[in-house]
Amino acid sequence: MPQTQVMIVEDERIVAEDIRRSLQKLGYGVSSIVSSGEKAIDEVKENPPDLVLMDIVLKGKMDGIEAAGYIRSHFNIPVVYLTAYLDDIVLERAKITEPFGYIIKPFNERELHINIEIALYRHKIEKELKESRKWFSTTLKNIGDAVIATDPKDHIIFMNPAARSLTGWNIGDKPDKSGKPLKGEIELICRDGTKRLIEECRAPNMDEKGNIIGSVIIFRDITERRKIEEIHLENKLLMYANKLKSEFLAIMSHDIRTPLTSILGFSQLLKQKKTGELNAKQEHYVDNILSSGKFLLDLINDILDLSKIEAEKMELDIDQMCLEKSITEIFGILREQAEKHNITMINNIEPGLDFIRADERRFKQVLFNLLSNALKFSKEDGGVIKLSARKEGNMVRFSVSDTGIGIKEEELGKLFDKFKHLNSGYVRNNKGTGLGLVISKKLVELHGGEITVESKYGQGSIFTFTIPINEILY
Repeated sequence: MPQTQVMIVEDERIVAEDIRRSLQKLGYGVSSIVSSGEKAIDEVKENPPDLVLMDIVLKGKMDGIEAAGYIRSHFNIPVVYLTAYLDDIVLERAKITEPFGYIIKPFNERELHINIEIALYRHKIEKELKESRKWFSTTLKNIGDAVIATDPKDHIIFMNPAARSLTGWNIGDKPDKSGKPLKGEIELICRDGTKRLIEECRAPNMDEKGNIIGSVIIFRDITERRKIEEIHLENKLLMYANKLKSEFLAIMSHDIRTPLTSILGFSQLLKQKKTGELNAKQEHYVDNILSSGKFLLDLINDILDLSKIEAEKMELDIDQMCLEKSITEIFGILREQAEKHNITMINNIEPGLDFIRADERRFKQVLFNLLSNALKFSKEDGGVIKLSARKEGNMVRFSVSDTGIGIKEEELGKLFDKFKHLNSGYVRNNKGTGLGLVISKKLVELHGGEITVESKYGQGSIFTFTIPINEILY
């Protein structure tokens, strides 16, 4: 353990030497001996000791009390006064410098030793207390929780920045709470009248006799956390309700599709006159049955597909498929309708792009939806619909462009909403289910791609979808 170093400030040389011998005999080191307050300050700057023995009456402009005050405030070194007398005036001056002891001359070694040890111990405790307070203060200032201390009448006597920021209260205010626990929480009323949910921990503050002199309150704002938890709960309930809805629709649609298929089958027999000739009115009725039945069947099939997707029960059958063959089939289905309305359909596939890996049935479903949608929104005097396919980066990009009526800008955001029919002026046939684009988007996303649309009202639209390149075979 290093030796404690003491500086002696004494203007009488013989007395100073006597003190030095006593200190060394007691096991202390003497860092220096100076005879004035000015020299004491200079020496402390150059060679700071652990303790200063300071004579009060010194030669020069600065006496021991002034020098001790400077050393105490600037260097935080404990000072013990040495003096032959101590009247009330000198004592009051000395007390201001917060000395660590007084030794009255003449003194013996035991008195010197006791005073020095007490001074050193007190200084050590004060230093630790100061550091502890600094740490405590820093912690209180920087923690996210609000901390408030109150007096016996519940008025605030201390609050950290977090408490001030949250509540808007000031020292002297009385905390305002509703007093009604809300599921284990407390509703706090801020200074501006706003209400916050808090978790509170309160402990009594007691004096040395055990009397309660106030309380310390630590609380945390949980308003946003509760809102997030409520949103998460609502989302779970919505997801569950959506799942139940999808399952119900799937069951209902399946039960309806079976008898509907029979109705369409028998209607087709009537249409083909398998059961006998029909007059014009009967043929009209049968056509209406077939048209309405097909629409209802398409709607049921779309609902079933959407229900499977939303219930995460849609499984893709990914395999190698011939791109040209699939496109030719879809074009063949739609060509008669296109020619009837003077619409030219163009197939523009990048050379060499013969095969891809995808769910062929679902791929053709997407393609059919986009191409039939383009036909539906074509102009009265005809137009052009073009399908393009090309390799682009790590994707194959498919585009369906048309020269139709286009889509109004304010309608674009609603394009992929369920059961949404756009109000874009003339539409050739607006008997769609309103689910085709929604299902197409979800099917493309299940393949790992995305679908986008560009449109200019009065000029046409371009629907683009992608399939990841790692599914492509050449």
